[in-house]
Amino acid sequence: MNLWKWWLLVVIAVSGPWYGMTRHPQWHRVTWVPFHGAEDKPRDVVANFALWMPFGLSFASERRGWSRIAAVATATFGISCAVEAAQLFFVLRDPSATDVVVGMAGSAAGSLAAQALHWGDARGPARWRKAREARGEQ
Repeated sequence: MNLWKWWLLVVIAVSGPWYGMTRHPQWHRVTWVPFHGAEDKPRDVVANFALWMPFGLSFASERRGWSRIAAVATATFGISCAVEAAQLFFVLRDPSATDVVVGMAGSAAGSLAAQALHWGDARGPARWRKAREARGEQ
């Protein structure tokens, strides 16, 4: 199921507010170094991490392996950078590298969790099932 595509709409919706716009980008409000901004509060970091976990969970449900964790982190990087770039034009938002890094970590954690749940499934991937059968396990 392609739930991760729908989750993008959730990310965009909560990235507002969609008012208080300005014509010129506010580069002076960007926090370029992660975890060094005044607005990087623990509550915001946890919320951003939790926001991206479902994206990683649903993205991984269709893809497997370590390369897919890298793929979800890369996709999150691109999407998160686009969201932060849009925030350059919102007076009430502060673009931050922390949001990008934490988003990537959240989606990677979601992807890892999805794969761990899949691997723990009694049926499991075919190669794991064959390995258990070769050892005489059920």
